[in-house]
Amino acid sequence: MSGNKVDTHVVELEDLDESRPEKEGNDVDMGQQIEEETASKASRAESDPDLSSNSEIDDTVLDEDYRPEKDDSPDNGSDTDTAQRAVSEGDAGDVLETSAVQRHRRPRPDMWKRELIKEKRLKGENYKNPMGQERPPKTMGPPCTSQHCLKSEKRSCELLTEEHRTDIFNNFWSMPFWETRKLYIQTLVQNVPIKQKKGGVASRRTTSLLYHLQLADRRKLPVSQLPITLRKFNDLQAMKPVLPKVAHQYYDNLPHQ
Repeated sequence: MSGNKVDTHVVELEDLDESRPEKEGNDVDMGQQIEEETASKASRAESDPDLSSNSEIDDTVLDEDYRPEKDDSPDNGSDTDTAQRAVSEGDAGDVLETSAVQRHRRPRPDMWKRELIKEKRLKGENYKNPMGQERPPKTMGPPCTSQHCLKSEKRSCELLTEEHRTDIFNNFWSMPFWETRKLYIQTLVQNVPIKQKKGGVASRRTTSLLYHLQLADRRKLPVSQLPITLRKFNDLQAMKPVLPKVAHQYYDNLPHQ
């Protein structure tokens, strides 16, 4: 009986010895397979920079048939790209809107309130000054009715018809610049020296001014100054007691209305 036990142990040892080489061979095959897979992964990592940057390579990434499941997390790449595009489009819209506003806010001096007032004043139209006071439009005054002009041979006020006066008025207020109007007036004023002094009274006046109005045919008609108001005329008459007597006749003959 003891001999049978020994034989049984011998058989088990022999079976163990026979199975060991097969196990060792399987271990060798597994080691070679692991080395081959490692070498294959290393070669792929060298050819693909994205894979080489990862210290651990997942077999699912290398599998061509691998399809990642849909990820609803906010870190999803597609959602991130969509958000970035939305932000970019929003920024682009803001830039376009800002550009439009900037174009709309370009300075336009011709539309400034002060410039509009200057333009209306230059054309003789009604306007409000910066103090808010209403200024009426320029209108043509009445013709000269001074008796001095009617009696004087040096005045031609009666030769000016209503049509002449209207043409002169419209021509003056259609001039585009104040400087042009000043030059125009200077050409209508003649400065002549005085002829004589009366009474030996010293006077600083050495010249006299002669006024003219130019017609459409370039003729210049001698006229008097604009008539002063009756109130101003009466004020000057009240000053006669303190004025030299030689000047009384001058103030008496001033055209007024």
